[in-house]
Amino acid sequence: MSKKINLEPLPPPRVEIINLIDVLITLIAFFLLTTVFADQEQRIPINLPSATNVEQSSNEKLKLNLYLTAEDRLYLEDKPIELTKLIDALNKCNQDTLVIIKADRSCRFEQVVQLIDQIKKSKLRKVTFAVNHNQ
Repeated sequence: MSKKINLEPLPPPRVEIINLIDVLITLIAFFLLTTVFADQEQRIPINLPSATNVEQSSNEKLKLNLYLTAEDRLYLEDKPIELTKLIDALNKCNQDTLVIIKADRSCRFEQVVQLIDQIKKSKLRKVTFAVNHNQ
């Protein structure tokens, strides 16, 4: 009295590729964004001086990086700029912008003083120096 049950064969398994494409696009976007920001810091060779007593900068939303290399080359963010044209560029910024000076430890002190003098001629008043933190 056993009755045979006839089952239809199952279809072959499929790999749903749409979900994999979504994950792949997300990963590509993540790596592209993080690589761009990491690359910007490494384009300009700066060997920052070290300090042991360092205050963390406040979470200013408006920041502007000035780089001064060992060869006394000046960069505004990642673009080279002449010291004489710096005032015009700084005056275009919002008054509450924090200027972060990233000067190489072997650059001439005279260049740092000239840079600070140019910043004082602009309308910006928030200035700080970037250093490596040693504990």
